[in-house]
Amino acid sequence: MTETGTARSVATRVRTDVGGVYHQLVRRRCKKLLTGEMGHLMKVFIAGIDGYLGWPLAQYLAVRGHDIGGADNFFRRRWVEEMGSCSALPIAPMTERIEAFSQEFGRKLHFWDTDLRSFSAVRELLSAFVPDAIVHLGECPSAPYSMIDATHAAFTQI
Repeated sequence: MTETGTARSVATRVRTDVGGVYHQLVRRRCKKLLTGEMGHLMKVFIAGIDGYLGWPLAQYLAVRGHDIGGADNFFRRRWVEEMGSCSALPIAPMTERIEAFSQEFGRKLHFWDTDLRSFSAVRELLSAFVPDAIVHLGECPSAPYSMIDATHAAFTQI
């Protein structure tokens, strides 16, 4: 191997090693922040808070003392209904979830029923809540719904 090739190889390994260490440090710091280990509680906004990932995450973070806010427009619930189907597990309406959250954690869950495709609505709610972190789980995970026709397929890609 040439001297230049060796230097390039070492430089690549160093960047990779430094990058790997950096990512490990970031992951550890994020984990400590989210678990409250650093003593800093955060305002966390969850896009898609009504979903099967968003709702448990909201509870996980609330148990650790974080202030939780989120938005959802219930597309998934409407898709299930439009398909003539039902959820495998019963899912309480959001009004009941918000009430249960308040009773369980002794504080308010900040919730917006809004379409995240509306920039002005997102700007308004983020200005009102001012989160330290945003977790984006507002996605369209519905293969059967997207296969109804071309219109439904295009809609799930937005």
